[in-house]
Amino acid sequence: MIDLTQYPELNVRQELEHLEAFTGFETKNRYSVMASDGKKLLHAAEESGFLARMFLKSHRPLTIHVVDAQGQPVLEASRSFFWFFSHLHVRDGAGR
Repeated sequence: MIDLTQYPELNVRQELEHLEAFTGFETKNRYSVMASDGKKLLHAAEESGFLARMFLKSHRPLTIHVVDAQGQPVLEASRSFFWFFSHLHVRDGAGR
């Protein structure tokens, strides 16, 4: 398991989807989490439904899975559908 406390700064960059750029269709978001020196530490990927992405946009329910370089779960963040105020539930790799 990676110890993120040893890094004074983390950069999160969304990985662009060419399909989304050309068509405007919302795709599942993916992110790279890197140290300030550019070393890739973690990968995050959204899990959500196609119709929710198309019609609910930023209010859609989703789960984001964060894994290390070996594919081991580090974090999981989930959010339900919301109108005004959202809540993000975060669990560690062991589900706590």
